[in-house]
Amino acid sequence: MAPAFVRVLVLPFLTLGPIALAVACGGSTSTSTTTPDTATIAQACDDEAQAYCHQLAGCDGVYLAQELGSEADCETSYADYCNDRLALPGNGNDAAHTESCAQATAGRSCSDTSSSSACDQPTGVVPDGGSCAAAGQCQSGFCAFSTTSSCGTCADAPGEGDACTPTYQCGSKLTCSSDHTRCVAPLGVGESCGAASRCADGLRCQGTPAVCAKLDSTAAPGAACGILDGENVACTDGSCNGGTCVANAKLGAACDRTEGPFCGYSTYCVNGTCVRPACM
Repeated sequence: MAPAFVRVLVLPFLTLGPIALAVACGGSTSTSTTTPDTATIAQACDDEAQAYCHQLAGCDGVYLAQELGSEADCETSYADYCNDRLALPGNGNDAAHTESCAQATAGRSCSDTSSSSACDQPTGVVPDGGSCAAAGQCQSGFCAFSTTSSCGTCADAPGEGDACTPTYQCGSKLTCSSDHTRCVAPLGVGESCGAASRCADGLRCQGTPAVCAKLDSTAAPGAACGILDGENVACTDGSCNGGTCVANAKLGAACDRTEGPFCGYSTYCVNGTCVRPACM
């Protein structure tokens, strides 16, 4: 299984670290009166966190519970990570862009899978080969991370069919295959799946023949998971290992990229410890 930071939460435009790009969904409207011209980083991050997490709760509450717990937990984690990333030097992401994406995200319906240009990944000033802790710092709009350093390297994003990065990253709208070898387009409900493919977030590959199926419910760490009484049971803030939910490791805790525990939201496993992207 891929480490949690790869499969965890797909953010509207915040491809600032080892997190995939995706479209948020929902049916609410934003209550923010902030304009992109006047938005501060803190306000913009709060607005986007609220828009994204509220819509995710309405469109796929099981996936939200699996990855971040409650809607409030989602908003706190999302906003904290957003503030941290936007403060980085040379970053093309700013408060105005974040606020524009928040407003575009808030009006989406669950069935709207189109990509808003307001949430496109901005690019920064760092050329390929330079150090980065967020995609928005890079001229390429992609920051590749390794398993041995918390500091990434600006590079071209792996395309469909290309090898995933060592931390299982891929380009926009792609995901790393279940066997961790190639970047592939995520599969939808009912599509045939296997080791060389990967189901979209919120789905699991199961059955004979194997197809992508939606998660039905979640279970806490220590509880049983998998197919139980005909239901597809995922784990809250953790992974299903051998039929039992195992909690994700927290920031600074020990981790194992192959056997687990895996790292949780906005962190990844470097030299056996969960860290956040950072460069000195």
